[in-house]
Amino acid sequence: MDVPCMRGRPDYFFRFDGFKFLQQRQIAPMMDCWLNDAVATSGVGQELAKRSGILTSDADPRIRPFTVEERKAVQSWLALSEKIESLTRILESLQKTLVTQLVRDKRDNAIKSLEHKIAELKAKQNAVTPQWWEEWRHISQ
Repeated sequence: MDVPCMRGRPDYFFRFDGFKFLQQRQIAPMMDCWLNDAVATSGVGQELAKRSGILTSDADPRIRPFTVEERKAVQSWLALSEKIESLTRILESLQKTLVTQLVRDKRDNAIKSLEHKIAELKAKQNAVTPQWWEEWRHISQ
């Protein structure tokens, strides 16, 4: 898909290259351009911050230093979220699947295994949840 786009910045705020489905991957370049150009427009950042809610940027725990350590911690936390979501979808599909008695035991064993793995990943995710995220959840409730 050829998407004309103004590229005045050497760095980008958004990249949507992680979509798994073909239809979403086809629109990703257009979304990249639109969001990057919109955010790079003068005054847009301040306007978005003003509209984002009650908190000022200084009080928002989600605004973090852009260090390698900070990014790695968040990336590993998000990677666990992705694994949990994928396994949960597989589990839900298996639970809805009608099977004959012949394969029911195998399906039930797979369900138990998935449930165990999801619980294990959730515990791991809870252990690495960034403190700023917990603060944000507490503030925004």
